Amino acid sequence: MNDKEGFEIINETEKKYIQEIRDFEKYWYLGHRFQYNSFAGYTNAPFASKTLNISNLGFRGKEFTKKNLSGKKRVGLFGSSGLMGIPVSNDNNNISAYSNNYFQLNGLNYESINFGVISARVGNELKLITKILMEFEIDYVVLMSGFNDASSYTLGSLWEYQDILDIHETGFQVNKNLGNPIFFLKKFWKSINRKIEILKVKKISEEKFRGAEKYFRSKRAKRAKRAKSIDNINTVPVYSEGEKIYINFLNQIISLCNFMNKPFLFLFQPSLFNTKKKLSMYELAAYKKQNNFFGEAEETRNYRLEQFKEFYNDFGNKCNKFVIDKGSKVINLDEKFLSVTENENIFYDESHYFETGNKIIGEEISKFISQDL
Repeated sequence: MNDKEGFEIINETEKKYIQEIRDFEKYWYLGHRFQYNSFAGYTNAPFASKTLNISNLGFRGKEFTKKNLSGKKRVGLFGSSGLMGIPVSNDNNNISAYSNNYFQLNGLNYESINFGVISARVGNELKLITKILMEFEIDYVVLMSGFNDASSYTLGSLWEYQDILDIHETGFQVNKNLGNPIFFLKKFWKSINRKIEILKVKKISEEKFRGAEKYFRSKRAKRAKRAKSIDNINTVPVYSEGEKIYINFLNQIISLCNFMNKPFLFLFQPSLFNTKKKLSMYELAAYKKQNNFFGEAEETRNYRLEQFKEFYNDFGNKCNKFVIDKGSKVINLDEKFLSVTENENIFYDESHYFETGNKIIGEEISKFISQDL
């Protein structure tokens, strides 16, 4: 498959998800993405559209109460964007939706709530799980995690993503410059320019499919050429340190669930880069196109990707063993994906899923919990 054929396959497949992709583009590129949440740090920003709806609390789906008013056992699903369900999942075919469909079709008195947060890493997940268990009536905790942390370790990052760090740093800069009018004048003009740019890009988005995404990606690429791009940074993976941090936080999550008497289920997140599933034509094209996650230059990208793949397999085995040794449960999703043929698409990209993948994950969670409780 050459590059042209790959792009044609991807474009043809994405035609089935035009509304989902348009709605996500409005949220991610034309909105404000995140909102402050005390202790947890942040959640997704509220958003309303045809296929992507985020509650005022910052979680996918309809509004829900802290107290359990339904009488059903509540299952809290935690994780990052793959769990939340973007960019080709709608409100009816994401992981939590399929989990709830399984409960309903089998007459089971459970409901799943989607607490997925975009860009979350295990430290964020620990804090959010802690807060949710303290404030909400939840009976079972499920965490699907691993990819965001491991891929960041490959690029030498132990902590949050840069877009989250930028928000924190801006807040402290504002506090530092409360008595500096020049600082706020600069922010004012930057805000005006941003408003003008957003109006311009909204028009581009309406005229061209994925217009906003292409605009901002192009802008970022130009900026990277002037500064240090991801390819120019001599990053050293921090796998050893990252693994210790991750398992330490995972241990705290398990200890918290034990203390609160809540069963805990762990799913190490499947990745297109490491799956043993026979890849579809789309997945083969996506693998080739999407792995610029680790850089633009082919040699650099492929080198980092091979480092990641070697680490991720071992990392997943260690995490699963740790959880089991601590007396909690795991589901090996990679094994579940093996039964899917190369004629079906599971992976949209490196860590997000089509409805087939979401259905498998959601139903496996519900099957396990209905037998475990």
